[in-house]
This record gives sequence, structure tokens and C-alpha cells, in this order.
Amino acid sequence: MSYLDWLRRLAAGGAEKDRLGTARLIDQRARERARDAIELATPVSLGRPVGATVGRDRRPDFSIETYAAPLPGTPLAFAFDRVESEAHGLANTHVDAANHVLLEGASYANWAADDPAAPSIADLAGAGLFTRGVYVDVPALLEVGWVPIDEPVTGEHLDRALGGLFEPGDALLVEVGRDRFAAAGGDLWSMADGLGGLGPSAAEWIADHGVSILCWDFADSRKPTDPPVPVHSLIWALGLVIVDNCTFAGLRGAAKRTGALVVAPPATPGGTGALVNPLLVL
Repeated sequence: MSYLDWLRRLAAGGAEKDRLGTARLIDQRARERARDAIELATPVSLGRPVGATVGRDRRPDFSIETYAAPLPGTPLAFAFDRVESEAHGLANTHVDAANHVLLEGASYANWAADDPAAPSIADLAGAGLFTRGVYVDVPALLEVGWVPIDEPVTGEHLDRALGGLFEPGDALLVEVGRDRFAAAGGDLWSMADGLGGLGPSAAEWIADHGVSILCWDFADSRKPTDPPVPVHSLIWALGLVIVDNCTFAGLRGAAKRTGALVVAPPATPGGTGALVNPLLVL
């Protein structure tokens, strides 16, 4: 069976015209696990500082214009912001909605790409993305600085790291070493001796274990022999909620691997994604 055939089989087993994708796996028990995982009441931000990085299309990922408007008859003025942001790419931390990945003109649950009623980021905003987050530091497991491009993260890596800790409805937080790779001068876009992501067997693990939200610091495997975007394809097949470009600097080396994850995107009708600042409360 080809990888695309496997994705089609996953999609065929889903609910028709569903709007929430894997967010629907966050049930009361998952929320209670999140509550019980809070021990220190310490929030750790997983969001990167928003920056005006230039993407591959040479447009800035983010721009902001600030201006002041005087309040007539007083010495006061209000400051305002006008913001333009790219909701995807490799720069800023963002969440992907179910309409982000299309196959043959349709998005998750066979919604037509041009259907104004199709699910979007607004549905995730209303769902309440609060569940237990389980953190995996793959480079620490492998005793390397970062995951190499020719040896992407596998399901076996996740099994070894988690040891039965993960439960359906939990969020999976996966670090592959992006920050150390970048600090060493690595190019995130490079296909030569570059940074590795999550491969097809990791995608199968995600599908089999009921991951509600995937938070990661990098992205899919770019190993030439792997299928393209094996994990992002699960957005089309399962409605997988993905938070891209997280930073785990506040968790690295921590003995505690679980906490309560909160992701709160703006309710933007039709949006395919949104910048977010996820919090893991330890």
C-alpha cells in the first residue's frame, strides 16, 4: 500500500463533514489529565518571538505599523497597531487549521476548498484547546545535538521516549533540536546535511495513538526516500491540529515531561492558520 493509499484509508474512516478534526479527541478525561499534570503552576511559553523574517517567496512573514490618534480636546492619544502576518512557514509559531492541506481540491472530511462553510481556524478557537501535553526530547534520547535529515524521527523513537506515558487525547510535544541546529549556523531550508523532522512511521504512530495536537520545533521528514510532508498530510486525512515552530528552551533538561497545554487561536472565519503563543503549565 502506498503512503497516499494509507492516507485515503484514514480519511475514509473519519466522520463526514466533521469540523474539529483531532481536537474532538480532547474529552473530559484529557482535560482532567491536564489539570492533574499541573504541579508548580508555572507557565512555560512555547512561542517564538514574532519576527519579520523573509520567507522563500521573499515576502516578510510579519510586519507591524504603529501610529497614534489624539483624543480631541485632551493631551491624550491612543496608540494603534496595523499588523500583517503570514500564518504559516518556518519562522513564527502558528497553529494549522483543518483547511490548510488540500488533496484534489478538497480539505479534511471532503470539504470543498472553495466552500465558505468549510471548517477553519475559527472552529479551533471555539473548541477549547486545553489538554495534557507530553514532551519528548528526541536528540536527548539519541544523544545528538539534533535529528539528522537522513534519520528522521520514527514511531520507535516515540515509543522509547514515552514508555506508555501517552494517552489518546493528549498533545504530543516533539523537539528535534532546531534551536541547536540554528545556533550552529544551520540553514532550516537546506537539504544538504540539514535538520531532520518526523517521518512516515512517526505519522503512523500519531494516527494510531490518538494525538489531539502535535507541537514541534521543526516539521516533516525531508529524507528524499520518504513521502512528501508525511505528518502535515494528516491534516487532510485526520484534521490533525499542528502547532508549528515551537520552542522548547524552557523545557529542555527538565525532569517533568507533562503539563497542561493551552492553545488559543483567534476566531478568524475562513482562516487556514493563526499565530499563537502556546503555554504549557507545569
